[in-house]
Amino acid sequence: MSGDPVIAGTRVPISRILFLLKEGYTLEAIHEEYPHISTEALSGAIDEAIAVLKHTLHAKKVSQIYIVARREHARTDEIPASE
Repeated sequence: MSGDPVIAGTRVPISRILFLLKEGYTLEAIHEEYPHISTEALSGAIDEAIAVLKHTLHAKKVSQIYIVARREHARTDEIPASE
């Protein structure tokens, strides 16, 4: 494997499951393709992928806010105080 996240206890990449969902497959249809993976495990993998995305997007948003705040702080340090 290439280091991609997989469904626990399998070698099925979560990206494959997400691709199938994008193509219109239902969880039941994916389970038919991969009968060794329960629909509960599929659902859990999707929930985990969503949680990772939310965390990543939140972290990115927070870091962008931090960068903007630092830039604003740097600008105010450069402005001489008015007399």
